[in-house]
Amino acid sequence: MKLDVLFADWATTRAQNRWLFLAIAALSLTLLLETSLLLGRDRVVVLVPPELSAETEIASDRAGQDYTKAWGLHIATLIGNVTPGNGAFIKQAVYPLLAPAIHDEVTTIIERQLDQLERDRVSLRFEPRRVLQKGRRVFVFGYGVTSAIGGANEARVKRTYEIELEIERHRPVIRAMRTYEGEPRPDEPTRPPAIGEGE
Repeated sequence: MKLDVLFADWATTRAQNRWLFLAIAALSLTLLLETSLLLGRDRVVVLVPPELSAETEIASDRAGQDYTKAWGLHIATLIGNVTPGNGAFIKQAVYPLLAPAIHDEVTTIIERQLDQLERDRVSLRFEPRRVLQKGRRVFVFGYGVTSAIGGANEARVKRTYEIELEIERHRPVIRAMRTYEGEPRPDEPTRPPAIGEGE
């Protein structure tokens, strides 16, 4: 056996082990850095729901304008189409979307409006025509139609549903909401909930 060849190969093996150890340490540090960056990064979800014509992004605290407009339209359509028979369903559908600060007030307003509709034996229908957004506020403009049960004696008025939406943990939350006759008023400051205002 040639000892000089053995020691030369042994020295080469030790040098290679040192380089491999350094490479493994560098890869481990890179992996830890990437993992910490990925864990700290906000997750963005890309959706294309049926109501939207293009992709929209939703993060834990923000969403694309198309997404918030679609939610505003959904809420306005839900609240704007009330009959004595579907009041409990509407309350149940809207309640989880309300911010805790306005739960009680909005629920009271909806119940009062439902009692009035039952007493007057009328129903409300909303025909949306336009949706616009300014900041967190979504304005859904259309025609509010009040009619007696059975569809007789319809009264049509221009109506706007103004909904202030925020995204919290990927879900929409209604911070404020009001309804009024006429065109949207995006330059007015937000006011507290007033669902039946102007009726």
